[in-house]
Amino acid sequence: MLRAQERLRRAEAGLAQISPSARRCLLAKRLDGLSYQEIAAKEGLSVAAAEKQVARALLFLTKWMDGW
Repeated sequence: MLRAQERLRRAEAGLAQISPSARRCLLAKRLDGLSYQEIAAKEGLSVAAAEKQVARALLFLTKWMDGW
């Protein structure tokens, strides 16, 4: 249980490191289940930009969490 709490704190710290726009896009995709089209409309981005924001956020968090 303690290890899981540590991982959660690490993930929260990682989320705080990415841009607010990337964080909103990632959470909209992963937690809210929105499509890239929906995210793009909500954020005022192109679909490609929404996809890129999510991909960059995931790449950063994957590296951030490496070893945890």
